[in-house]
Amino acid sequence: MQGVIEIESAAHFPDWLYAQFSAAQQTSRESLGVLQPIEFIALPDVLHSKESQQVCSQSEAAGPSTFISALQHLPGQWWIQLSTVHFKFGIFCSSPSAGRFCRQAYFFPEILKYSPIRKWFVVFKKIFVVFLTKVFLFLKKTYIIQVETEGKEEIIFMILTVDVGNTNITLGAYEGDVLQFISRLATDSSRTDDQYAIELTAVLRLHSVAPEAFESAVIGSVVPELTGTLYSAVHKLTGVPPLVVGSETETGLRVLLENPSQLGADLAAGAIGLIGKYELPAMAVDLGSATKMYVVDAEGGYHGGMIAPGVRISLDALASRCSQLPTVSLRAPSKAVCTETVEAIQSGSILGTASMIDGMIDRFSEEMGEMKTVVATGGLAKCIIPHCRRKVILDENLILDGLRIIYETCKNKD
Repeated sequence: MQGVIEIESAAHFPDWLYAQFSAAQQTSRESLGVLQPIEFIALPDVLHSKESQQVCSQSEAAGPSTFISALQHLPGQWWIQLSTVHFKFGIFCSSPSAGRFCRQAYFFPEILKYSPIRKWFVVFKKIFVVFLTKVFLFLKKTYIIQVETEGKEEIIFMILTVDVGNTNITLGAYEGDVLQFISRLATDSSRTDDQYAIELTAVLRLHSVAPEAFESAVIGSVVPELTGTLYSAVHKLTGVPPLVVGSETETGLRVLLENPSQLGADLAAGAIGLIGKYELPAMAVDLGSATKMYVVDAEGGYHGGMIAPGVRISLDALASRCSQLPTVSLRAPSKAVCTETVEAIQSGSILGTASMIDGMIDRFSEEMGEMKTVVATGGLAKCIIPHCRRKVILDENLILDGLRIIYETCKNKD
């Protein structure tokens, strides 16, 4: 119920309302439509007073004019209220002497043709139409983008990319080549496909995206025991079988390793991301559970690189194996030479890793030639890269972009 006009008592009814009730009494039922009393409905407390019973009986017997007169004998405030659902008119009352209640006496379907209440319905109708229009446009923008190309309408659906790492599972949703959102879940091999499907559903709901919006999905995993679980979860949620990037996937990458099958999905996706986004030759620094650095030459060939324990793993090992050393946060100290234990550990972990990256860039350049681009990615990159002395581009979406490019490459070949 909306659109309330509140008045102090029945004696203060607006003149136009009383006139309409009088006209209603004098006009035949055929011109007004069906005019009949409605069964009285009470909200939490029911009015049991003799006065109310008198009003009910009088209104049912004599019609609206007598009903208005009878209202003057009851205490409390009276008001007029509109039903925007049924587009009908009713009278409601509240009496402090009898507790909280609300009663509806008569419906007058045709009275709206002759009263200012009609203006309210016009306003409500406009608001409702605007609301539905905005909802439609929002859903259209969220789920499907329609693009005009050469006079034809092309429908672009979304692609779900899933990067399964040892610490986090990173999700990326693309509309075309535009990344709409990123979300991260904890990697837990003990969870089932249904549990991950529930978490994925919550993530999509958080970003106002329907599972049906995804035309395709691609998974890159370095946790074999979770690959099948995530495959099943994504398939259940979106209804499409995801592409799983593996050693046999035709990524378009020239792998120049002694054993190409050993190349992990994350490294392959990162290398494809380098080729698709940056000037070559390029070097990638992936700061995750492990610290990985690798090179892609000017012709797009993957040459491998180095792997070291990750910053967080090193800190955890230090705290667990050295009884007098505490666990510390990843916050850089103000200087390299520290006089306090916690800061000394932070100096070694953060500034030491930054110096290692600078040094490995020099070594890689000596062996492979000067790097045109150095790009850092991974969950810990934003903690380390600001302390590097060499120019390093921070790109947290490098692997997700690579997975998307791999999917599009495979799709075009099919």
